[in-house]
Amino acid sequence: MAAGDKLAALKDRIREIQQRHKGRYGYRRMTATLHSVGHAVNSK
Repeated sequence: MAAGDKLAALKDRIREIQQRHKGRYGYRRMTATLHSVGHAVNSK
């Protein structure tokens, strides 16, 4: 999987979560939610 594809999927998931929660998720809650569903955020 190319890096662009991986980031595109992550961005889509972030937008989906933001819409579902009407923009009330900050970066900490968003990161925790993404980790809980299996996305690697800030992988180095």
